[in-house]
Formats: sequence, C-alpha cells, structure tokens
Amino acid sequence: MKRTALLLLLPALCLLAQKKGAEPPAASVTIQSDPAGATVLLDRVPVGVTPATLETAPGTRLLTLQKPGHADVFETISPMLGVPNIFNFTLEPLAAWVLLHSDPPGAEVFSDNISLGATPTLIKVATPSARLLQFTLAGHQSKTIQLDVKDQTPVLLNISLSSDTGTLLLTTTPPGARILVDGINRGVTPRTLDKLDSEVTLEISLDGYQPVTHKIRIAPGDTQSLELPLTPEPATLEVASIPNAARIYLNDAFQGEAPVKIENLPPGQYRVRAEKEGHDPDARTLPLGNGEKKSVEFRLRSNLGRLEITTEPAGVKIFIDGKEVGETVDDPGKSTQISLPRAIEDVAVGEREIRLVRQQFEEQREVVTIERGRTFTKHYKLVRRFIPDYEIKTVNNIFRGVYINRTGEATIIETAPGVMNTVRRVNIISEGFIRDRQNTP
Repeated sequence: MKRTALLLLLPALCLLAQKKGAEPPAASVTIQSDPAGATVLLDRVPVGVTPATLETAPGTRLLTLQKPGHADVFETISPMLGVPNIFNFTLEPLAAWVLLHSDPPGAEVFSDNISLGATPTLIKVATPSARLLQFTLAGHQSKTIQLDVKDQTPVLLNISLSSDTGTLLLTTTPPGARILVDGINRGVTPRTLDKLDSEVTLEISLDGYQPVTHKIRIAPGDTQSLELPLTPEPATLEVASIPNAARIYLNDAFQGEAPVKIENLPPGQYRVRAEKEGHDPDARTLPLGNGEKKSVEFRLRSNLGRLEITTEPAGVKIFIDGKEVGETVDDPGKSTQISLPRAIEDVAVGEREIRLVRQQFEEQREVVTIERGRTFTKHYKLVRRFIPDYEIKTVNNIFRGVYINRTGEATIIETAPGVMNTVRRVNIISEGFIRDRQNTP
C-alpha cells in the first residue's frame, strides 16, 4: 500500500520540482547478485558491477545482469523516492542436460565421490565444465571417463562395462553335451559361460561319446570361443553260432570262430557273415550305435544229409566217393550176422557213390542221392566169395577151404561153397593159412 501511494505522489513531486527550477529527484537503488560480480545494465546501459548502489531517476527501468557462465537476468524495476530500493537476484549457471546409459544398465555413477544415481540417469551439468565420472556395477570392471561439456547442447553418453570375469562361448560337435565348470552344472552346449575365473576345468559329457576334460585360462573381461569335437564311444559286437565254431567275418575280414567278441568298433553299419562247412552261409547288415553292446546269433542251416547203413555180415568197411568213413560192427545181442546200424553224419547232398568192402566178400557199389536234412537208410547183404585160404592136415586127409572159426576142440573150415567141415583138434597134424605156408622158406 505504501509503495502504491508513493507511486501516485511521484508525478506531483516531479512537477513541483520543475516549477521551482531544481534538479529532478533521484532514487537510490542497490543491486545485489548471487554470485557477485555480475555486470549491471539499466535500460541496456552498463552502470556497475554487483554489488552496486547507484542513483537513478524514479520510474520503470529495464535491469539486466550479465555474468560469464551464467544465464542473463532480465527484470523490470521501478525505483521509488525516499525509500531503500534493494534488489537481490540469483544467477543461474549455464548448464547442459546429460543422459547417461550403461551396458549392462544399473551401474551407479559417481562424481567426486558423490552418487549421481544408477543408469540410465539424467544429470544437469554446468557449462563449460570438465569432470570425471566413475561407473561401478557388481560383477563388472569399474570404468572412469572424463565428461567435457562446452555448451548447453544435450549430451547422450553410452558406456560399455566389461565383466570382471571371463566369458566363454562353448560349442560341441554334436551339440547337447552336458557342461560342468569346476564341478558345477552349467547346462548343455551350445552355451555362453560367464563369470569364469582366470582358470577353470571343463568337463563335457554326452551319452554315446567319450567324456572330455579341458582346462582353459581366460582373462577378466575377455571373451573366448571354444569348439570341441566329441569322439564316439566304440561299440562291441558278440557273435555266436548254432552249430558252434562257425567262421565269422566282419566286412569280409576274418574275426575267428564263434563265439567271438569284437571290441572297439567305430559306430556305423557292418556286414557280418558266418560260414561253416556243410551249412549254408548267413550274412546280416548290423547297425552299431555309439557305445552299443550288441549280441547276435547265427543259426546255420545244414546243407548235408545223413547215411545209416546196416550190413550182413558185420565188419564191412564203408567208402563214400572213395573216402573211407567207417565200418559196421556186430550186434552182440543177436545171433545173426547183421550189423548194428552205422550212421555217417554230414554227407554232402547230391549223388554219392557208396562202396562196401570186406575180405572174402564181393565188393558192392551203389550211387545214392543224399537230400538236405534227411537220413538215407539202407541194408546191404554182401555175397561171400569162395577163395580157399586155409589148409588142415589130418592123419587120413587134407582139407583146403575158407577158414571160418576155431575153438578149443575143433577148427571149422568151408571146403566148398556152403559146405562146412568141423575138424577135431585131436585129429589135426597141422593147420594154417595157405599164404603163410607159401611165404615159409
């Protein structure tokens, strides 16, 4: 109210002074600023430096304050007569806005040990200025940069922080292998492994492949790539055959007679063949996986037949295709001369010549057909040949014929086909085989 009254009286006072012919009255004005040292301009004319006290005609005036590094202050003032005119002004320093980002975000920013917040953050910086900014983030290396701001142009600052541990890009061929880092499970490949100390031990495992242990050194903040080829576990194959002892071939390479165990085979496809004399060969293609243990059995089909022969008399030698294969024997339980059955196994199929031989009997030959897996049964009765081979001398006679048998009391001799003579030993002067007598000097 007082200021308004004074303003209303001001024109009248000025008019009274003019009438008396005196100087116009002046108002005292004090200008203060924070900070001091600002240039004062009234109606754009410099009049001093703050803090400044000056005399000026009353009325509305344009006040300007200027100081380097600060925003100009423009203010309209109206000094009044007879009262203190004191004006205080705060000068705002010139500043620029700075937007701080970090990768990864969340880093705390310090300037002169004063926290400016966590990224992303917006700060106001006086211009021109230069200051050090420190970025810190757990698990990462601190980074200090110098921020230079020359004018009020906004600044965008991106800072990349390096981990304080190493990073490893791990891949395996094939992928999907389990990863242990110093005994701790870290997933499966492919995998980015971070927070690695300077030296770590990797243990890589995958079913069907040989495990791998690998040591690696990695510097803090360093990123390395590692590709590990995995070696397949070898396979094992066990081969058996019925009948036993078949010859086993793996990809045409002989492995031995069944049963046979073949180890350390790389995974893949294999051709396995079994052969045995008298049997049809058999072959199979077998896939073997990583570390697989497989057993296979070959049941070979016989390609042979069988003979079963009885002869009359016994003691007949048997030949097949000129090769002797056995002899028939007496049946002790029978009085007849028919032999026990003589079995000849594993006879090749097809037409085979059978030859039967016994001294003093006509040789017999016959071609028979042997069939796979079947038994050919035949009884043969040999025709006896009459060839005198024995001589007995008695007091009254000489007997020549075929020797039949001799007991403790008599010798039996066939003197003509079908004619048997029993000569008592008390009547015998001498006896023996004719050939022996012929060879006696």
